[in-house]
Amino acid sequence: MEVLQDTYKDTKIGRIPKDWKLISFGDLGEYYGGLSGKTKVNFGSGKPYIPFMNIMANDIIDVNYFDLVEIKGDEKQNKAVKGDVFFNTSSETPEEVGMCAVLLDDISDLYLNSFCFGFRLNEEAKKRYLPEYISRFMNSGFGRRLMFPLAQGMTRYNLSKKYFVKLEIPFPSLPEQQKIAAILSTVDEQISTTDQIIEKSKELKKGLMQKLFSEGIGHTEFKDTKIGRMPKGWEVVRLGNTTLKIKDGTHGTHKDFDGGLPLLSAKDIRNGIVNIPSDCRKISIQDYESIHRNFQLLDEDILLTVVGTIGRVAILKNYNSNFTFQRSVAYIRLSGDTNPAFYVQYFLSKEFTKQLLMRANASAQAGVYLGELSKIPIPIPSLQEQQKIATILSEADAKIEKEQTQKAQLEALKKGLMQQLLTGKKRVKV
Repeated sequence: MEVLQDTYKDTKIGRIPKDWKLISFGDLGEYYGGLSGKTKVNFGSGKPYIPFMNIMANDIIDVNYFDLVEIKGDEKQNKAVKGDVFFNTSSETPEEVGMCAVLLDDISDLYLNSFCFGFRLNEEAKKRYLPEYISRFMNSGFGRRLMFPLAQGMTRYNLSKKYFVKLEIPFPSLPEQQKIAAILSTVDEQISTTDQIIEKSKELKKGLMQKLFSEGIGHTEFKDTKIGRMPKGWEVVRLGNTTLKIKDGTHGTHKDFDGGLPLLSAKDIRNGIVNIPSDCRKISIQDYESIHRNFQLLDEDILLTVVGTIGRVAILKNYNSNFTFQRSVAYIRLSGDTNPAFYVQYFLSKEFTKQLLMRANASAQAGVYLGELSKIPIPIPSLQEQQKIATILSEADAKIEKEQTQKAQLEALKKGLMQQLLTGKKRVKV
């Protein structure tokens, strides 16, 4: 990408290139409301409909992610058309208000979520301004800083349309808008391709898990068990019969303590690892020592979420007594003749998840008691076969992780390009 240096000017929204123009939304076109007066019984069939999350997820509307809504013949509803830019008008967090996406496909009889509004360029503006540039800009850091003050409310935040139409955004020439949009679209295509590879790799791993946990490696004789078909030489035992310890996190109440040790919960186990947010809750060393007075967490202990979001799994590595958990996380320490990596994979299987959810109590926040957890039947291959299966599935995980890293790098590249190109800090040659 070639870049050109240019002079800049100070404006009320900040410094922009001297040749860029500030244009208000009110001068660009008009907004229209989303679909209203519908209840959940009206959805699931009928005309294509843009759901809330389609606008939140991308700069460009995903035509593969439409809902369906029933529209009666005498109803006069606003229809979305190609080139419209859609804005989210309401959210529980002000950061999400005003996120937007543009429709670049020609879809007939298309309707919009009532928590959103559409913006349509007037005929004169269509000659000078690119809808996808507007969407890209408004979702950039610069655009979000301009939109953020328009979110009004206390417990729920709503976008003020009165001030929205007065909002001014900077535009380069139409050819430069087109070039910037093309550059960002290229990165989006790379991200989309990587996403498809990730999803395909995940599906392949699911098939691999199903095959390995039902057929093992090299077996020719099989049997039917309470947890499905498996090799004849495998045993089925209760989880509690092959563990040294099954325990959950603290049930106690603890005071928050700045500078203390993290007290984590089920939400902090994601993608097979323990995540420690910078703003997580912390407790004193004394409280930590009280919690772990009679036991200590050890490397290769398996962590399993058992309250709320049930079934997330991780394995402890390089643990240095530097965090602990609330009761939503169970600790499972296997006996010496088992391979923890194998059981981490098995705990992610469809059959184990089914057994886990069957035992969840029907309360406001579903949970699995430790006694019920210990009763779950699990397969016991030989230790050597456990190790082989764990290696195969770990290699599949490594491939997925590699692609996820590639996606993260592309997303960082896109963010950097948006910061540079949509502020005019770098200029593209047109």
